[in-house]
Amino acid sequence: NNILLQSEANNLPNYKGVALILKSWMFSLATDAYEDIPYTESEKGKEGVFFPTYDTQESIYAGILADLEEAKGLLNGALNISGDLIYDGNVENWRKLANSLRVRYLMRISDRQDVSAALASILGNPEDYPVFTSNDDHAVYTYQAESPNQFPLFTYRIGSFNEFRASKTLTDRLITTNDARLFTFTRPTPETEGTPSTAGDEYVGIPNGMADVEALQYNGGPQAQSRIGPLFFEQANTTLGLQIAKGIIMTYAELQFLLAEAAEKSLITDNAETYYLNGIHASFDFYGLTPDPAYLTQAAVAYTGTEDQLLEKIGTQKWISLFFQGMEAWF
Repeated sequence: NNILLQSEANNLPNYKGVALILKSWMFSLATDAYEDIPYTESEKGKEGVFFPTYDTQESIYAGILADLEEAKGLLNGALNISGDLIYDGNVENWRKLANSLRVRYLMRISDRQDVSAALASILGNPEDYPVFTSNDDHAVYTYQAESPNQFPLFTYRIGSFNEFRASKTLTDRLITTNDARLFTFTRPTPETEGTPSTAGDEYVGIPNGMADVEALQYNGGPQAQSRIGPLFFEQANTTLGLQIAKGIIMTYAELQFLLAEAAEKSLITDNAETYYLNGIHASFDFYGLTPDPAYLTQAAVAYTGTEDQLLEKIGTQKWISLFFQGMEAWF
């Protein structure tokens, strides 16, 4: 809000545009988690408004979409900015983020409102409404090796981080489909890890929602349970981790799955399978991986089936791609 006020006072539309995008993203996280929240009065503490009224989620989404539309216009042809830790000052990339986020939020309300015209206006005019076109465009913060800009779990003790366990729901899905992302997201159980051959490695997740004692005893105890992959802690501040373990606002893969859903629901006229496969490849590529052709052609992944089955496949792949990206998979 301070940046918005300063940018308006000093006629700096480029900074206002970026601030509106970040404001929209932050309020989306709050309303997606809590539904109705303070919105129109939430930034008026300095004006003496200490008990802001709650706005409906519907009106908040209208405000988010309007702010992103305004931001796109403010950044059209604007000068680059300084102090930008996401895109190094490139306002054209921020325009792509504004429009890609609009797709996210339009699809989120698509079961309540007809968003086909709004989606068509974005996809039908790439010069005025550019969106992500590759993994080079997505909005991620690269953590630094020096404090205070390190990976947020950097201050954890290794023992504390190792209390986190892989989810059985996700782990079983990755195992069943021979998904190579398994080896990035999780580790073998301690009792099988480091054996002479990786053929003996076992990956065992814990069912979500277990009580503490029950979870500690599951499958024979901690030595027989998989932990979260080292990329998300020990390696997060190494050269490898700085390249991959990032603070994520939105990825190209997510946009592709959103567009696949839109196409499958006939909200846009493009080919849903193309977007779906683009999303899978982009998710694998984010971790330096390439999906095996056999992975893409198996029944659980291949783009075949009824509309409901296809939407489930899109949703499943999107869910996998959002691993360790805040609450977005839950939203």
